[in-house]
Amino acid sequence: MNPDTTQKPTIICEDEFLVVIDKPSGLASTPAPNTPNVLDYFSGCQVVHRLDTRATGLLILAKNAQVQTTLTEQFADKTVQKVYAAVTKNTPIESEGVLQHWLVKQPKKAKVFTQQVPNSKHCELSYQIVQKSERYALWRIVLATGRFHQIRAQLAAIKCPIVGDTKYGFARTTANGSIYLQAAQLSFVHPITGKELAFSLTMPEDWQKLGLVP
Repeated sequence: MNPDTTQKPTIICEDEFLVVIDKPSGLASTPAPNTPNVLDYFSGCQVVHRLDTRATGLLILAKNAQVQTTLTEQFADKTVQKVYAAVTKNTPIESEGVLQHWLVKQPKKAKVFTQQVPNSKHCELSYQIVQKSERYALWRIVLATGRFHQIRAQLAAIKCPIVGDTKYGFARTTANGSIYLQAAQLSFVHPITGKELAFSLTMPEDWQKLGLVP
């Protein structure tokens, strides 16, 4: 099933320099063939960082090149704080820990594999299982590295694919085509005012149908 493209992004914060949005599933972070993207709704803005098309959550867009450059530098310096939430059907052996893998990208498949081979890249994340329902687990995830599809591939590597993520081993898609991965918390320094900004999102309603409590 194709991702649901009927939803529009929600503005969380906006001023003359930047806008922070809650990106719905079905919108690409950057222009992509045959796929709607966030810039369709925010013409003239510039992308600072990315979020998977089928994932949801907090995304920053810059309104000029200077702001984009400054924010990009914050991401490069790892001063931007990001926390992700994810839901899986399977649960890891340990309720919290660190996952380390090597990823190799296969561009033709738009996918990565956990395999240590020449040109593969090291990746690392820390996680905590913060809640369980009868059949599902809610994860809190912080990345130490920022690789393409990193969370999706690493959770799949320990046999805990994200709900709806058929590309990485989940049995079936969701009703709206989304995967249950959310950029749930984001904090950074405003590139012009110097003020620290922090944002957080509540759990998507679809996740609550799995017995999880916001």
